[in-house]
Amino acid sequence: RAYEADASGRFEIYVQSVPSGGGQLPVTSGGGQFPEWSRDGKELFYLEGGQRLMSVPVTVGASFDRGRAHIVFDNVRFFATTASGAPYQVSSDGKRFLALVQTAEDAQPAPITVVTNWQTTLQK
Repeated sequence: RAYEADASGRFEIYVQSVPSGGGQLPVTSGGGQFPEWSRDGKELFYLEGGQRLMSVPVTVGASFDRGRAHIVFDNVRFFATTASGAPYQVSSDGKRFLALVQTAEDAQPAPITVVTNWQTTLQK
Protein backbone atom coordinates (compact mmCIF):
# COMPACT_ATOMS: atom_id res chain seq x y z
CA ARG A 1 0.00 0.00 0.00
CA ALA A 2 1.06 3.59 -0.56
CA TYR A 3 0.14 6.35 1.83
CA GLU A 4 1.15 9.79 3.02
CA ALA A 5 2.37 10.64 6.49
CA ASP A 6 3.78 13.76 8.09
CA ALA A 7 6.06 12.11 10.65
CA SER A 8 8.98 14.27 9.48
CA GLY A 9 7.00 17.51 9.76
CA ARG A 10 5.86 17.53 6.12
CA PHE A 11 3.86 15.03 4.12
CA GLU A 12 5.89 12.32 2.38
CA ILE A 13 4.86 9.20 0.47
CA TYR A 14 5.62 5.77 1.92
CA VAL A 15 4.89 2.20 0.88
CA GLN A 16 4.28 -0.78 3.11
CA SER A 17 3.70 -4.43 2.27
CA VAL A 18 0.22 -5.83 2.72
CA PRO A 19 -0.91 -7.93 4.58
CA SER A 20 2.33 -8.46 6.51
CA GLY A 21 2.59 -4.75 7.34
CA GLY A 22 6.38 -4.67 7.30
CA GLY A 23 8.32 -1.46 7.80
CA GLN A 24 7.48 1.65 5.88
CA LEU A 25 9.75 2.52 2.98
CA PRO A 26 10.01 6.15 1.83
CA VAL A 27 9.20 6.98 -1.78
CA THR A 28 9.65 10.75 -1.57
CA SER A 29 12.05 13.02 0.24
CA GLY A 30 10.89 16.38 -1.14
CA GLY A 31 7.29 16.15 0.00
CA GLY A 32 4.31 14.36 -1.48
CA GLN A 33 0.59 13.77 -1.11
CA PHE A 34 -2.24 11.74 -2.65
CA PRO A 35 -0.41 8.62 -3.85
CA GLU A 36 -2.21 6.60 -6.54
CA TRP A 37 -0.96 3.33 -8.05
CA SER A 38 -1.12 2.62 -11.75
CA ARG A 39 -3.36 -0.38 -12.48
CA ASP A 40 -0.37 -2.60 -13.29
CA GLY A 41 1.43 -1.61 -10.07
CA LYS A 42 4.56 -0.51 -11.92
CA GLU A 43 4.15 3.19 -11.35
CA LEU A 44 3.21 5.37 -8.42
CA PHE A 45 1.77 8.86 -8.94
CA TYR A 46 1.64 11.60 -6.32
CA LEU A 47 1.38 15.37 -5.92
CA GLU A 48 4.47 17.34 -5.01
CA GLY A 49 4.07 20.88 -3.77
CA GLY A 50 0.34 20.75 -4.42
CA GLN A 51 0.72 21.71 -8.10
CA ARG A 52 3.07 19.14 -9.63
CA LEU A 53 1.89 15.63 -10.55
CA MET A 54 4.82 13.24 -10.30
CA SER A 55 5.39 9.66 -11.42
CA VAL A 56 7.95 7.21 -10.11
CA PRO A 57 8.54 3.76 -11.64
CA VAL A 58 8.54 1.00 -9.03
CA THR A 59 9.37 -2.68 -8.86
CA VAL A 60 7.47 -4.64 -6.26
CA GLY A 61 8.54 -8.15 -5.38
CA ALA A 62 10.87 -9.65 -2.80
CA SER A 63 12.14 -6.11 -2.38
CA PHE A 64 10.82 -2.67 -3.27
CA ASP A 65 12.82 -0.62 -5.73
CA ARG A 66 11.94 2.80 -7.04
CA GLY A 67 13.30 4.63 -10.03
CA ARG A 68 13.81 8.31 -10.55
CA ALA A 69 10.67 10.43 -10.22
CA HIS A 70 9.68 12.61 -13.13
CA ILE A 71 7.13 15.38 -13.67
CA VAL A 72 3.89 14.42 -15.44
CA PHE A 73 2.22 17.84 -15.13
CA ASP A 74 3.67 20.99 -13.62
CA ASN A 75 2.02 24.12 -12.27
CA VAL A 76 -1.49 22.65 -12.22
CA ARG A 77 -3.98 24.18 -9.84
CA PHE A 78 -6.26 21.35 -8.79
CA PHE A 79 -9.76 22.61 -8.10
CA ALA A 80 -11.40 19.80 -6.15
CA THR A 81 -10.96 16.26 -4.96
CA THR A 82 -12.43 13.13 -6.52
CA ALA A 83 -14.47 10.44 -4.80
CA SER A 84 -11.28 8.74 -3.57
CA GLY A 85 -10.10 11.94 -1.89
CA ALA A 86 -7.28 12.57 -4.37
CA PRO A 87 -7.56 15.60 -6.67
CA TYR A 88 -6.92 13.36 -9.69
CA GLN A 89 -7.62 9.85 -10.97
CA VAL A 90 -5.39 7.70 -13.15
CA SER A 91 -6.90 5.89 -16.15
CA SER A 92 -6.58 2.11 -16.33
CA ASP A 93 -3.78 2.38 -18.92
CA GLY A 94 -1.91 4.97 -16.81
CA LYS A 95 -1.68 7.38 -19.74
CA ARG A 96 -4.59 9.69 -18.98
CA PHE A 97 -5.75 11.54 -15.91
CA LEU A 98 -9.06 12.89 -14.76
CA ALA A 99 -8.87 16.08 -12.71
CA LEU A 100 -10.88 19.20 -12.14
CA VAL A 101 -8.36 22.01 -12.46
CA GLN A 102 -8.59 25.72 -11.89
CA THR A 103 -7.95 27.87 -14.94
CA ALA A 104 -7.18 31.58 -15.15
CA GLU A 105 -10.86 32.21 -15.87
CA ASP A 106 -11.79 30.39 -12.65
CA ALA A 107 -9.67 32.80 -10.62
CA GLN A 108 -12.24 35.56 -11.18
CA PRO A 109 -15.61 34.53 -9.81
CA ALA A 110 -18.56 34.96 -12.13
CA PRO A 111 -20.77 37.91 -11.21
CA ILE A 112 -24.05 37.20 -9.49
CA THR A 113 -27.08 39.33 -10.27
CA VAL A 114 -29.70 39.58 -7.57
CA VAL A 115 -33.07 40.90 -8.65
CA THR A 116 -35.24 42.27 -5.87
CA ASN A 117 -38.89 43.12 -6.13
CA TRP A 118 -39.11 41.02 -9.30
CA GLN A 119 -42.86 40.48 -8.90
CA THR A 120 -43.49 44.19 -9.56
CA THR A 121 -41.51 43.93 -12.80
CA LEU A 122 -43.74 41.07 -14.00
CA GLN A 123 -46.93 43.11 -13.45
CA LYS A 124 -45.82 45.84 -15.89
